[in-house]
Amino acid sequence: MEKLVRAAHDPQATFGVGRPSLSPEERAAVLDGAANWLRIAQRVRIVGSFASYDGRAERRIGRKGVIWRLCSPVVADHTYVYLDPIGAERVEKIAMVELRDIEPTDDALLVSVPFVV
Repeated sequence: MEKLVRAAHDPQATFGVGRPSLSPEERAAVLDGAANWLRIAQRVRIVGSFASYDGRAERRIGRKGVIWRLCSPVVADHTYVYLDPIGAERVEKIAMVELRDIEPTDDALLVSVPFVV
């Protein structure tokens, strides 16, 4: 029943676990707020997420990484984040994350990147 109520309120809702999508005004506010810091190689921390299939918060909350790639204008409110390895992780983790779920940090890069001006 909850899914039907959510679908009536949000016509773009899927029937999986999720949260309401942003209104056009909210989406514009998120993009405007990120305009000053959103760039490739910017250090970020994941501060929010949707609920996973078992109802718990996503495991990525609190993880840090760098902006790996910006998305196309179709999904401009998302970006790709290259997550820092934790513990014995050996596989690269690149996650597509909503901009409302990340915040910039001032941490130093794990590997120095020479920028040519």
